[in-house]
This record gives sequence, C-alpha cells and structure tokens, in this order.
Amino acid sequence: MSVHFFNTPTANVAVLPGAKSLVRLEKSSKASSGLMPAQPPVMPIVRNWGPDIFIGDIIWWGDDNNFPNNVIKDYNRDPIIPQSLDILASKLVGNGIMAVNVTDVDDKGNDIYTYVQDKDIRNFVENRGFRRFMLECANDMVWFFNVFPEFVLSRDRSIITHMVHQEAAHCRWSIQNEKTGKSDHVYISANWPNLSEKDPLVSKRLAIDPYQYDVIDWVKNGSVYSYIYPMSYPTPGKMFYQMAHHNSIRESGWLEVRQAIPQFKKFLMKNQMDIIWVWKVDPRYWPMLFGEETWEKLKPEEQIAKQKEWLVQMNASLTDVENAGSSVIFPKVWNQESGTNGEYMEYISIERMTDSQKDGKYIDDNLEAAANIFYALGLDPTIVGFAGGKNMGAHSGGSDKREAWLMHLARMSPYRDMLLEPLDFVAEYNGWKERYPGLRFKFRDTILTTLDTGSGTKTVTT
Repeated sequence: MSVHFFNTPTANVAVLPGAKSLVRLEKSSKASSGLMPAQPPVMPIVRNWGPDIFIGDIIWWGDDNNFPNNVIKDYNRDPIIPQSLDILASKLVGNGIMAVNVTDVDDKGNDIYTYVQDKDIRNFVENRGFRRFMLECANDMVWFFNVFPEFVLSRDRSIITHMVHQEAAHCRWSIQNEKTGKSDHVYISANWPNLSEKDPLVSKRLAIDPYQYDVIDWVKNGSVYSYIYPMSYPTPGKMFYQMAHHNSIRESGWLEVRQAIPQFKKFLMKNQMDIIWVWKVDPRYWPMLFGEETWEKLKPEEQIAKQKEWLVQMNASLTDVENAGSSVIFPKVWNQESGTNGEYMEYISIERMTDSQKDGKYIDDNLEAAANIFYALGLDPTIVGFAGGKNMGAHSGGSDKREAWLMHLARMSPYRDMLLEPLDFVAEYNGWKERYPGLRFKFRDTILTTLDTGSGTKTVTT
C-alpha cells in the first residue's frame, strides 16, 4: 500500500494504511524554511580584552572583577542611596502583576482588555515565589542595570515550571564565542573575584540569546533543564555588563564629598577639636615649591604623599611646645601676567574661622552633594521630602509629591518592559499565548489623588 503524504503549514502528516497509522512530522514553529532568516545578525567580537579583564573563560566585571561588590560597599556608606534605590525598586514592582487579554481597541486607540482567569497563568503569576523573584530582579535592575533570572524546565521539557533570581553580583559572562560573537554561558558564584570558572564553587548555565530567531525551539530541543535569560537596560558602549547611569555618583566625586563631610565632623567631635584657622592653598603652589618639572613627573599618589609630608611639617612647626608662639612665612611670587605692572601672588591664605562658619560648616556642600545624588538616581527629591538649603520643605506638599511621583512613574515604562521579558518568554514557551493571542502582563499601581476629589485613591494598571 502506498503512503499518503500531506504538507500543512505547521506539520507534515503521513498516513500509513498498512500500519494503520498517522504520522505527524512537526515543523519549526517559524512555519516554512523560506521565512527563516537568511543569516544571523552581526555580533561584534572584542579581540583585545586586555590582560587584566578576564580570568580563563570569564569576562571580568570591572578592573578587579569585583565591580558589583565595590558599588554595594560604596553605596552602603551613604544614608541616601540605598533607601532611594529601594524606592525605585518598589516602584518598579508596584502592586504586582496581572494577566489580561486584549480583546479590542477603543476610538482613541487604547487597548480594551479583560482579566485572564486561566488557572495555570494565575498559579504562576500569583505564586509567592514569583513575587519574591520580581522584587529581587527589580533590585538588580535599579542597582546594576543587569539581571540574571534562571528558567527551570519540567522533566518532559514541555513547560517552564518556575523562575529563580540569580544575584547580579554573583554572575559573570563567559568570553565570546569567536564563531558567533555570543557569550554562551553565565558563571555563578558568591566568591568572586578570587577564583576561576574551574573552581568547584562555580556553577555554569547556558545563556539564552533574546535575539535568536528560533529561541523557543532552541530551548525545547536542548538537553539541559535550566537556562539564564539575561536582562539588561542598554547603555552606550557596553556589550555584556551595562553601566547604571547613577554610577556617575562614584565617578564624579560627589559620593566622596558626601562621605568625607560626616567623617570629618565625627573626627572633630571625637577629638574635641576647635578649628580656629582656615588655610587655602592654591594648586600652583606645589610646582613652585618642589619645582614644576619635578612636580609634573610625580604620579597623583606621589603628589598626595608630598602634600602630606608638607602638612606634617607645618603642623609640627606650629604645635611643638618648644615653638609655642612661632609663625610660618610663605613666599610671595611676582606675577607679571596679572597686568602691565604685575603683582605679588600669595599662594597660601590663612583666615580666621568665624562662629557662623563653625556652626554651619559644610552644610551647603553636603546639601549640594545630596542633590546631585538624587539627580543621578533620576529621583525627584520632592518624593522623599528633600528640597535643600533655605527651600527645605518648600516643595514637599502632597500635590508636589503626587505630581513628581506620577511623572516618575511614567518614566518607568521601559524598565518595566525589561522586567516583563522573561515572563513573556514563559507565556510563549508554556503555550499561554496560543490560548490567549492578546495576552499581556500589566502592573497594578495605586495612584495618589488629591483629597478634595473625594475619591481617595484609585487603582489602575500600567
């Protein structure tokens, strides 16, 4: 008996009359091969990583492969940053996620949707483990712009059973595959930077390429049961480890200013010191003192060492009991460039500190540093009740806070889209989108309203 063969869009079906059988030959979910990409997209390969930014098969994160922990250490010294990042993370998560199905569009082009009551979807999204997962992912998103969720598959590979958050600080990319340009694996350990990928304390996971055309089929036809789905918020010039915008706090020096002021005040209080004089030293003094050519050849740390030596000498000359009542003399330098007749330049000035300077010393510097930290975090200071200086509290009313909160909430949309990417992958993999072609995931949010509306608060989805 002959075999009857039928070509359908989703599978080739054969009827075997002799065997009394029907055979379904599954096709790729991407329909016909003629619609497959003709070639993969370009992935630039970095050839010169340099000797100091990789260990074995691992791409270092930062110059010492310890960038995330360095950030955590620096930020935890500041009273503003951790709490502000927590506000951003909690705002990202909002009141949780709900599944909806888009059924139509209104006259204004807005989606019309209904709440999805599907048991499988609700059990996944409303699970306590998933709620914890989302909050942990949101924290890594706001701290590092890099998130490493892990998918766990069922034994028959038919569904993704759940997702687990892997700490960004524990994850490192493998070096690029020179044939594809991709980084195929993610290494996980809580003991960076002092180990290699061969260490028994390091776990290895396959990484999913979100840009891969047939990525769903690739996972379904794989041989392992867990994968890393990397998420990151894109920043210019970065390939594997994105750089959070607020890292400018560390690079600009404002974080050092913020941390130096309380340390200095604590030192004065602990030692009960009474500061009477304020010295101001012009940076041009050092080349004049040590010789311009000699000074310019010194490394920054060597220049600081020279300045410390000079300070020790000055302190000794003015505090030694045998030199009580002594003074110091600084040279004046003739500056012809200041005018036709020139003038003497004094590179060191000494002023007596007034009582007002003592009481409010560095307050303005501290407030300015705090304001710059809020700017870098992208958080309106009004939300946390900070206005700064003489305007402290002037813009911290309920209306100001509400408007600042709503404007900031609108800016959260692209970050929330990133957080929903893994869930969208699960929805496609688990077949939820086949059941609900218009399936979407939305965040529940409580929007504060003015009391005079009489409506208190209202809950919306975004």
